[in-house]
Amino acid sequence: MKRQRMAAWGAAAVALALLLGGSGCGRAFRSDDGGDPSATSRVTVAPTSDGTVRAGESVKFVAVSAGSDGQPVSASYSWAVEPADLGDLFATGAEAVFTGKKPGTGKISAVASNGVRGEAQVTVVAGEIANLRVESQNAKTTLEAGETEHFVVTGEDLGQNVVGQSRSRVVLTPVWTVTNGIGTITTGGDFTAAGAGIGKSGQIIATVDNLQGSITINVVAGSRATFVGADSCKGCHATEYAAWKTSNHSSAYDKLKAMGRMPGCQGCHVVGLGQGGFVDEATTPGLTNIQCENCHGAASLHVAGGGDKAQIRTGEQVLAQPQICGDCHTGGSHGTFEEWQQSPHATHGAHPADSFEAGTSMACGLCHSGLIRRAIKDDGKTVAEISNPTFGAQAAAVSVPCATCHDPHKKTAHERQLRYPTSSTAYFGLNSSSPQWDDSIQICGQCHNGRAAAVSSTSRPPHHSPQYNMLVGDFGPKSQTGLDPAPATAQSAHRTIEGQCTHCHMYSKAANHSTGAPGVFGHTFHVDLRGCAPCHSEADAGARRASTKQDITNRMNALKARLDAWAATSPLYATYGNLAWEYTNEGVLSNPNEDSALVGPSTADQRQIPAAVKQARFNLYLVLHDGSYGSHNAAYARWMLDQGHAALTAAGIP
Repeated sequence: MKRQRMAAWGAAAVALALLLGGSGCGRAFRSDDGGDPSATSRVTVAPTSDGTVRAGESVKFVAVSAGSDGQPVSASYSWAVEPADLGDLFATGAEAVFTGKKPGTGKISAVASNGVRGEAQVTVVAGEIANLRVESQNAKTTLEAGETEHFVVTGEDLGQNVVGQSRSRVVLTPVWTVTNGIGTITTGGDFTAAGAGIGKSGQIIATVDNLQGSITINVVAGSRATFVGADSCKGCHATEYAAWKTSNHSSAYDKLKAMGRMPGCQGCHVVGLGQGGFVDEATTPGLTNIQCENCHGAASLHVAGGGDKAQIRTGEQVLAQPQICGDCHTGGSHGTFEEWQQSPHATHGAHPADSFEAGTSMACGLCHSGLIRRAIKDDGKTVAEISNPTFGAQAAAVSVPCATCHDPHKKTAHERQLRYPTSSTAYFGLNSSSPQWDDSIQICGQCHNGRAAAVSSTSRPPHHSPQYNMLVGDFGPKSQTGLDPAPATAQSAHRTIEGQCTHCHMYSKAANHSTGAPGVFGHTFHVDLRGCAPCHSEADAGARRASTKQDITNRMNALKARLDAWAATSPLYATYGNLAWEYTNEGVLSNPNEDSALVGPSTADQRQIPAAVKQARFNLYLVLHDGSYGSHNAAYARWMLDQGHAALTAAGIP
């Protein structure tokens, strides 16, 4: 018997020594066994490793009992783990397998039948991600078409401990996909149910490395408007639909595919991507290309309501929101919107905006407001019909937006869907009191014209908009303006240059996709001397512009000096001083600081100003208000100033 006990002790001692030597975490407890060497006096527990285990993984613990003489003895054990939620314990005799669950440190204990206890420390740490759980932020699995919901993915280890999340400190960045055409999802987890998904179920899948998690989503009809496609619009808007079919917008997706730039650029070439609209060609074939709803919004409720305008963005609303165009015409490849924001077209002057908000001076909106121009020119409304603060406030919100110059609905007779050509040489003056439209006049000249200015006007100088007339050297018949026609020698080559205004004011350069260099799109409308090619280099153009400006400035100063000299001899001088030659509402030449206390000769006193002085001041202000100081048409500007001098000389005015 003693020999058997010694043999058993030898084997157990070796095993226990290896365990304790490797782990150092076993702990034994002694008891008073009354001197019986066969009774358990001490229990030692030790793991087969270092006692640290990842959640979901297992480690074995072994218990060894010894009698009072130190020799091993047989014993039965009761095993336990503390705290209980640290993990699971499966015991068989002197061995127990512990599987970790919750990170933390605790004890594994074995208690012999006589109550002697042994224990060992165990530490559970979080494991690697073994499972992905996908959840809706608001616990929703049924969404209405058009509804957007945020989804998160949570990574769990084998013990179901959270070890990463798409919105936590330990961030997971899953690749999101959606099945069965029920909608689209952004890289950030924002899912929008598609109208094409109504009545369907599909999965939202998150993939992290080689792991996937998913959630099933049902899409139902609801109160939100969904995208229906242009074919649903043509029944009521056949003319607009037919015109749109000719436009560049109607083939934008097809052209993008032909260029091989899918899918990165498709967002602006389809309807409602990421908003419950386009999913893919197979699921939503009717939502490719740029259609009505890209600008007017999802139209299902508009259609269902028999054309209810309250359920759609109307033309006026679209025109008043240039950001709608800016959603796509932006960035390094298409940055026209950002450039337009920097241009004078993006803002009103203080006076027009204040007037519009008050519902007055609406005729000024023929050029100062795209909304007013559309109402009068395209919709045939009278100034009286729109002269109210409600419409005026809308008109004051934005000045000259994109659709004032471009027709988004159709391919026009002019490039880039422009409403008007870029060149013309015929006379044009838009009389705001009785507008005479002429769609053959170049696009800038539609507004940048002399407004039928006449020498006989005495209230105020010509408007600050005669650029087109100065460029083409024509302010209209003498019977209307009081100006003699200019001879051919008084015209410069700029009059007939290709593109006229756009040639210098809209220099453009395509983006370089290979280098990432952004494009230049010409929509600030500031002169870029690179646009003077091929006639001039930048240096040559700059030098010519500077010398011409100096020459014209000197000539203007000389003509003003003669007018000031006449004023000093005039009977009006006692009342008006140097303003004796001015208009009633004098211009900046005599009142550069716009002092409201300064007033020119009254309507009655204007009759005392000689015709020659009126001719000279008219010509002077036309050249000044052109603003180019001869760059538009240097020969004509010089001729205009010379005509002013000639009129004074002929009248005997020094």
